Amino acid sequence: MEQTTRFATAAFNQEILALLNDAFDAACLELDPHVLQARSWEVAETMMTLRLMTSVAAGELDPRRLKDLALQAIDGRQLD
Repeated sequence: MEQTTRFATAAFNQEILALLNDAFDAACLELDPHVLQARSWEVAETMMTLRLMTSVAAGELDPRRLKDLALQAIDGRQLD
């Protein structure tokens, strides 16, 4: 994954950037290939990245929740 560029323009400290990258990578491991086939990788990456950044900016710092939010941006899953 392109960790150095995905969140490069985000105004977050190094700890938050690491959290964002970890959540993104964890979400990628759980992506359903059938759902991803319906979208280009670039679109999916952008959707997950934006969801992660807006969630962190709103105060969400739980790694598992961030991963789930990133996946929800792609597949619309229901969250608890």
